[in-house]
Amino acid sequence: MLEDSEVLEEQILKENLKEAATIVSQIVREDEVVANEVREMIAMGIYNDDVILFKDLFVPQGNPILKSSNVKATQFEKKFDGVLSQNGNLKSSNNLKEYLIENEISIYEPYPMEDYAVDLRKPTITYHSIDNPYESVGYEPQSDGTY
Repeated sequence: MLEDSEVLEEQILKENLKEAATIVSQIVREDEVVANEVREMIAMGIYNDDVILFKDLFVPQGNPILKSSNVKATQFEKKFDGVLSQNGNLKSSNNLKEYLIENEISIYEPYPMEDYAVDLRKPTITYHSIDNPYESVGYEPQSDGTY
């Protein structure tokens, strides 16, 4: 049985993953430059799988590979911060970014967009649901701006 602190920790994780997935889906839908930036960083193959850590997107100079590639500030972080500031509470905004960095949360693209026909290159943004290994909520940007 989970301790109360473990339940709270899991709840915080779920809330932060959901908020991050919602923000990522919004910014990749609205800005193709940002979507391409994320894909390019994933394609660098920094990790063993098709992932990039939020830490690398927020603080690229902290990663020796990105630093040596002259990646400085990212458009992703600028857009992410913009969405967070629109939501109002700057303190919780900084907490979300810190949480994503400290917990080494990543963006995972298991099937590169280049594998699909151009008209099918719509990412579905999701997060690990933790308590259900078979299904999770996914956000697929639509042309009318909805998910």
